[in-house]
Amino acid sequence: DVLRDVGGFDPGLVYAQDYDLWFKVLAEHDMSILPEKLVYYRWHGGNLTYRATEATEKERAEVLMRGLQRVPLGRIFPILYEDRRPEVVARCKSKLLQKILENPPSNLEDLWRLLEEKFREFLAVYRPDHPRPLAASSPAPTPSDERMSIMLEVESLDKGGLERVVYNLAHRLTRQGHNVVVCCVERGGATAEKLLSEGIPVEVLPRQGKDKAYREVLQRYRVEVVNAHYSFFGGRLAWQRGIPFVQTVHNLYVWLDDSLSSPLRETDAFTFHYIAVSTDVKRYLVDRFKVSPHKVTVIFNGIDPDRMPLPSPQGRKRAREELGIAEDEKVLLCIGAYVRHKMHHVLLDAVGDLGQEQVRLIVAGSVVDPIYFSYLEGKSRALSGRVMLFKHREDVYKLYWAADVFVLPSLFEGFSMAMLEALYYGLPLVMTDIAGFKDVKAVSDVGIGVPPPYGEIVHLDPLKVQELSVSELEGFQRALSQAIRQILYDLPEWRRRVQTARDSFLATFDIASCFSKYETLMQKIRANSTFLSALQREREELLSELKASETAFEKLVRHLSDEVRYLEESLRREIAVKEELQRANKTIREERDHLRSQLETIYGSKGWKALMAYRKVREKVHNLVAKLAGRWRNLWIVNRIKRTRVGGAVYRKLKMARPAVSERDRRALQGILARHPECPIFVFAPIVNWDIPLFQRPHHLALQLAKRGILFFFCEPKRGEAFVAISERLYLCRCFELLLELPKPATFIFCSTDNFHDYSLMKNLIGAGHRVVYDYIDEIDEDISQIEIPSWVYDRHYQILRDEKFYVIATADRLYDEVRRNRQRRCALITNGVDYDHFRKAKGRRDWPERIRRIKEQGVIIGYYGALAKWFDFDLLKALARDREDFQFVLIGPDYDGSITRQDLTALPNVHWLGPVPYAELPLYASAFDVATIPFKINKITVATSPIKLFEYMALGLPIVTTPLPECQKYEGVLVAENKNGFLEKIDHALTLRNDKAYLSLLDRQAKENSWGRKAEQLLQFLQQ
Repeated sequence: DVLRDVGGFDPGLVYAQDYDLWFKVLAEHDMSILPEKLVYYRWHGGNLTYRATEATEKERAEVLMRGLQRVPLGRIFPILYEDRRPEVVARCKSKLLQKILENPPSNLEDLWRLLEEKFREFLAVYRPDHPRPLAASSPAPTPSDERMSIMLEVESLDKGGLERVVYNLAHRLTRQGHNVVVCCVERGGATAEKLLSEGIPVEVLPRQGKDKAYREVLQRYRVEVVNAHYSFFGGRLAWQRGIPFVQTVHNLYVWLDDSLSSPLRETDAFTFHYIAVSTDVKRYLVDRFKVSPHKVTVIFNGIDPDRMPLPSPQGRKRAREELGIAEDEKVLLCIGAYVRHKMHHVLLDAVGDLGQEQVRLIVAGSVVDPIYFSYLEGKSRALSGRVMLFKHREDVYKLYWAADVFVLPSLFEGFSMAMLEALYYGLPLVMTDIAGFKDVKAVSDVGIGVPPPYGEIVHLDPLKVQELSVSELEGFQRALSQAIRQILYDLPEWRRRVQTARDSFLATFDIASCFSKYETLMQKIRANSTFLSALQREREELLSELKASETAFEKLVRHLSDEVRYLEESLRREIAVKEELQRANKTIREERDHLRSQLETIYGSKGWKALMAYRKVREKVHNLVAKLAGRWRNLWIVNRIKRTRVGGAVYRKLKMARPAVSERDRRALQGILARHPECPIFVFAPIVNWDIPLFQRPHHLALQLAKRGILFFFCEPKRGEAFVAISERLYLCRCFELLLELPKPATFIFCSTDNFHDYSLMKNLIGAGHRVVYDYIDEIDEDISQIEIPSWVYDRHYQILRDEKFYVIATADRLYDEVRRNRQRRCALITNGVDYDHFRKAKGRRDWPERIRRIKEQGVIIGYYGALAKWFDFDLLKALARDREDFQFVLIGPDYDGSITRQDLTALPNVHWLGPVPYAELPLYASAFDVATIPFKINKITVATSPIKLFEYMALGLPIVTTPLPECQKYEGVLVAENKNGFLEKIDHALTLRNDKAYLSLLDRQAKENSWGRKAEQLLQFLQQ
C-alpha cells in the first residue's frame, strides 16, 4: 500500500531499480509485506554493476523525499496508531533514521529537516500542552543513578549450564547494588527456588494471560533493561514500552530454522543488542540468521574459582580409589548432557579403537534423552568395564580430580563451561574444533582440535545435525582416536602447558571479568535507552506538578478537617445505633432462652403423651425461628446487626438453625463411612440446595469428583432427612454440624459467596487436621448475593487470601490475579466447565418442546439462557430486537433480581421470555437456537465471570456472540462485539457458521477441553501440591 501511494519513477525498467520491479509484480498479483528484506543487494541500471549511478541515486533521493512527504507516520510504524507515548515515537524515529543512514542519500539534510518536522507535529498532536524534544535527536543521556533495574528472562530455571550462568549473573548484579528480577516464562525449577530462598525475586508467568502478567512485572519492578537467555517471549512487549531487549546467545541455535518466521528472526526486530558467548556464536548469528554484526558483542563465559575446590595432595588418589581406577590407568573425562549431538557414541567407539591400552573413560551429565542413554549403556558393556556412565552429580569436581584428559566430541557448542572447568583443573583438551575451543586456543595451545565432520559452520542446520547424529562417521572417529593417542603419548608435556597457561586463562575467562563486561554493557545500553530519557522527563514533570500542588494540598487539609468533624458526628450517631443493636440482641437472647426452656421441659417428659408434646413444640420452635428470621430480615436495625461480627453471628444462627444431631443421624453417617473406608472425603458447605433450575459449579464438581473415587457430601441449607444418596459416593447432607466431627481428615469446600460461615470455623477445621478449599467463584457483590453483604465477609475473604494454609482456586483471570497479589502458594486458576455428554446429546435434535417450537416456526432464534439480572444488557437486547424484527429473541432463565419486571419487553413482539427451565430439559430447549448469545454489560461483576453457558453453547455446536467479556475473549470460537452494530454484524456472521465444519470442530474441541471432568482432575492435581 505504501508503494502504491508513492508511485513509480521508471515504468520502462531502464534502470531496473527493485521498487520499479515491485510495481510490475503488484500490477498482476496480490502481495503482502514481508517482515524482513527479501534481498540484500540491487542491480543498478544498465551498467550491470553493483555500484549506483548518478541517475539512480538522484531517483532514490526523490523516492525517499516523496515517501516521507506523502505517507503518514502511522503507515510506516503501525504501532503509533495504538501507542503514542513519547518513548515509542522516539524509538520509531531512531529506527527510521538508522535505516536511512545505512545508505545515506544525496538529499540527507533535507530529509532530516522533514523528518524532524513530521515527528515534532506528531508529538504536538499527542501532547500539545507538554511539548518536549525527542530523545533520539538528543545526546545520549548520562544516568544520574548508576543502579539499574534489570530483568533476566528465561523459559525455565532448573539445572544446567545456562541456568548456572543466570544464577551467577543474578547474584553478581545484586551484589553490585542493582535491582534484579528473574522472569520464568514457562515454569520455575530448582535454580529458581534457590534464588527465591536467597532473596532474589523470581516471577513465574501464569499459563493464561502471559502478556498481561509480563507487562505487570515490567511495571512493578520498573525494569530498565531486559536480558533474555534463550527466551524470545518478551521482545515485543519490552519494545512496546521502549525498554531495551538484550539477548544472550549461549549456543549456535542450530535447531532453529533460519526462515523469517523463526523465533530468533521474528524477535530480531525488537532486539536492541545481542551478547554472544563465543566468536563462532557471533559469526553464526551474522551469517545464518542475518543479524547485523554491529548489534553483537562477544562476552566469554567465566568460571568461579571460589566454587571449584582444588584437590589436596591425597585428593586425586582418593578420588581414583573411590572410582576403582588403578594408579597406572589413564582416565579420559567427558562432561556433557546425554543428547545425540554430543556424540558420546563416537567417543565410545574411539575408546574401543585404543585397543587394550590402560585407558578408562568417564562420562557424566544430565539425561536429556533417556533412549540415547540406554543405547550408550548397552554400548559401554561391550567395552569390558572400561567405560563408566554417570548421571548428573553434585560432586563432579571429584571426576576432574581423577581425570587425565578432557574429551568433548560435540557437533556444536556455544562455549562449554565444562571445558573451562577442565582447564582450571589442569586437564589438556581433545575437542571438536568448534566454538569456544577456538577462543581458548587463541590464548594458549592447551589441546588438540578435531576437525568437525561438516564444512562451514553456517551450513549446520537441524537436518544436517540429525543426519550427522545417526551416521557412521568413521573419519571423525579415527581423527578423535588419533588425537587422544597423541595427548596420552606426551601427557606430562601437555599438562605442563595447561598449568603454565592457567593464570592467562583465569584472567581471560574469570567470572568476575565476564560479569563486569555484562554490567558495563548494560549500563551503556541503559544510558542510550529512550525509556530512561522518558523516565527522567517524567521525573522533572512530577517535580513541577508537585510544586504546583501546594495550594491544592492546603485546600485538601481544610477539606479533611471538615470531614473529621463530620465523622465525629457520624460516630456519635453510630454509638446510638450500637446501643439500639445491643437492646435488640438482648431481646433475641431472651427469646432464645425461652425456647431452650421449652425444649428442656419436653426432653424431661416421659411416655407417648410427652413424645407427642415434644414433636408439636419442636415444630413450633422451628416455625418461630423462621418467623424471627423473616420478621427481622428487612428491618434496618437487623441490617445493622448483620453488618457486625457479633450481630452477624446471631443472624446466621437464626438463618441456619437446625434440629439437634440425633443418634440415628450418627449411625447413618457411620454406615456411609463403613461402606467407603478407603475413599477420600470431600464436604461442600451448605449455601445452595441441590435441586435448583440453575445447576451450577458446585453441583457439577460434586458429580465428577464422586465419579473419581471421592466420597462427597453435598450439604444443603434446607431441612429434611440427614443423608440422601444421589449417586455412587455422592450424598446430600442436611446435617453439616455432624460432618464437623468426622473421624478422619477431610477436604471442606467453602465458596466466596458463603455469607454464613466465618473465618474462625474454617481455621478450626484446619487446626483439626482437615484441608480447606476456598472457591473464589465470583466477584463479592451484593448484586449477586441479593442481600447486604456483612463486613465480616470481606474480612474473611482477605484473611483467607493471605493465609497460605488455605487452598484457593479462582474461576477467572481477574479473580486469580487478585489471589496472586496476596499469595504465591496453594492457588490455582480452574475456570468453569460443561457437562459435555448432557448437552452434546441434544445437538441436531428437532423434537423441541411445544413452547419453543412455536417460536422456531416464526424464524431464526437468537437465544440466551441463564440468570436475568442487572448485568444483562436489556438496552442492547431491545435495540437488536427493533433493528431485526425478523429475528426471534428467546430468553430462558429466572428473573434473578426483578430486572425483567422493570423492563418493558411486552412492547417487542419478537422478544420471548420463557422463564426458568429444568436443567434436564435445558439442552433440548437450547438446541433450537440458531445463534447463542451472552449480552452482558461490562462491569466489575462480568469482567470476573467465567460463564458456564459459554462452554455449554460450545457443546451444543451453537455459534456464539458475546459482548467483550475477558473470559469469553480467550476462546477462538467466540465472536466478540463492542456495540449494537457490531453485535448485529457478528450475528449475521454467526448464521453463516452454523454448518461450517471447521468452526463446529473448533467449538467441539474447546468444549471437550473444558469438561467438568477435566476441571475435577485439575482440582485433584492441585490438591496434591
